Amino acid sequence: MTRVELVLTDTRLWARSDSTHWDGVPSVLPTSDGAGLVAGAPLQATSPAVSVVELLDADRIAFPAPAAPPTPAEGLAVVFDTALAGLRLAAPCEQLTVFCPSSWGERRRAVLEAAGRRVAARVRIDSLATRATALYPDPGQQQRIVVLEVATLSTTATVIGRSRDETWVQACEFEPNLGADELTGAAGAAAVAALMSRLLDGLVPNYVLALGLSDAERLEAVRLGVSGCCGVPVDVRPVPVPDLIHGVVSRNSVRPASGPPVPMDPGGSLRDRARQSRKHGPAGRTSGVEPDSSGPRRGSDRNSQLSGYGVDMVHGTGGRGSGQSRLRWVVAAAVVLVAAVVVGAVLLGHRGGDANSGATASPVSDSDTVRTAGRVEFPVPARWQVTTPAADRTEMQPAGDAHQRITVAQTALKPGASVEDVANSLAAQLRAQPAGQVSELDREAVFADRPGLSYQQFRTDGTTIYWHVMVDQGMQVSVGCQYPNEQWPRISAVCERVVAGLRITPQ
Repeated sequence: MTRVELVLTDTRLWARSDSTHWDGVPSVLPTSDGAGLVAGAPLQATSPAVSVVELLDADRIAFPAPAAPPTPAEGLAVVFDTALAGLRLAAPCEQLTVFCPSSWGERRRAVLEAAGRRVAARVRIDSLATRATALYPDPGQQQRIVVLEVATLSTTATVIGRSRDETWVQACEFEPNLGADELTGAAGAAAVAALMSRLLDGLVPNYVLALGLSDAERLEAVRLGVSGCCGVPVDVRPVPVPDLIHGVVSRNSVRPASGPPVPMDPGGSLRDRARQSRKHGPAGRTSGVEPDSSGPRRGSDRNSQLSGYGVDMVHGTGGRGSGQSRLRWVVAAAVVLVAAVVVGAVLLGHRGGDANSGATASPVSDSDTVRTAGRVEFPVPARWQVTTPAADRTEMQPAGDAHQRITVAQTALKPGASVEDVANSLAAQLRAQPAGQVSELDREAVFADRPGLSYQQFRTDGTTIYWHVMVDQGMQVSVGCQYPNEQWPRISAVCERVVAGLRITPQ
C-alpha cells in the first residue's frame, strides 16, 4: 500500500512516504499562460504566489486568468500533487493522512479532504496535537497532555487525553492575540497563564508539548506561565515540527513521556481502576505511530534491549544493610530468588516516621548532587535530602514536605535470573495483594527513556507510589516515587530525573 503522511502548518508542508520525505511551501501561482497552477514558489512581496492555507476559508483564489479562478481545494490539490512528485510517487496514492492545526474547524478540514481525494483513494484528517502526543511512549495509564501550537500571529492550546488504547481531544483554546513575537518576558508568561487557566479549569497536565518553539526565552515564558497557572512545576518539552512527520521525537530536544497519570475522569480514582484491572486484566495498547527502533521489544529480545538504555548493571552480591524492616513475606512459588526490593516495594513503600527516627538527614543543596549507595549512583534533586541512607535502600524527600518521597533500592539476583523471571514472580506477588492496593504489573513500561517493569501501590495514608523496576545482568534496581493521590505532576519531573540519571558502577 502506498501511504503518505503530510504535516501542514500556516507556512510549511512536510511529506513522508514509506521510503523518503519532502518539504515545501504550501503556495500556488498561475502558470505563464494562466491555464493552470504551479505549487511551491516562495512567498515574497514581489511574487504573485499566495499561501493556499491563508485562503482556505475563501470561495475562490482571485488569480487573473482566462478561466474561472480556482477554488482553495483545487489549489491545495496542486500542492498535494507536488508533494507526491517530490516523494517520487505518482498520483493517486492509496492512503493520504493530513495532520493540520488543531484549531481548524469543519470547513477547513472539508477543504483538506476534498483536495486529498483528488490525489488519494483514501483520506484521513487529524490534528497536529494528536500527532505530537502519539510520538511519545504510551505508559499504558491515563494521561492529560497539553499541546501548544504557536504560530506567527496566534496560539492554539489543546488538551489531549490518553489511556491505553484511546486518545481523545478533551479541550481546545484558540488565542488570536498571542503570537510568537508576544511570547516573551513577563507579559508572555502572563498571557500563557491566562490561556492555560481557560483551558485547564484548575486541572494539572502531566506535561506540555511546545510545537515549533526552540529558543530559550520563549520556552521559559511558557514554563513560567504554565507553572503560574497550575501552582506546581510542569515539564515543558519543545517539539520540532519536522519531528511530527519523521515519527520520532528528537532525543536532544525532549525527554520521553512521564509515567503515572493524573486521572482524567472525576468518577474513577486510581484505586477504583486498580480494582477493575484485577477483574478484567490489562488492556492492549496502540501508539498511533510506527514503533521506534530504540523502544523496548517483546519476546526474547527483551533482556538485550534493556542493556541498550544506559543502565550499566553488572553482577554483584550487594549489601543488605542494617536490620530495619525487611521482607514481610515471600512467595514460595517464585521462579527465582527475587530481590528484597521487589517484595519490599509492594509491602513497605514509605516506612513511616519510626523507620527514620534514628537516621540523620543529609544536608540540603540548592542544586542536584550525585549520591552513591552500594554500586548505584543517582542524582539527589535540588532541595531534597536523604533521610534513610543504606547500601541497599535510600529514601529521600524534599525539605519540609513529608508527602513526597523517592526510594532507590537495589539487590543482586540469583545467577541466570531473567527479566521475565522477575516479572513473573513480581506479578504473582501483586496478584496476592488485596484488591485495590496495587495495580497490575506493566511488563512493557518506559519511563525516563528506561524500559522496565512498573506498577502502582495505593497506600492507606492517601498516597500513591509509582514503582519502576529495572533488571539486567544479574542486578535489579527499583525507584519508587511517592506522592499524594491524584497529584503525580508534583513529583513527575523530579522522579524522571532520578531514573534518567541512575547509573550502576562495576564492582
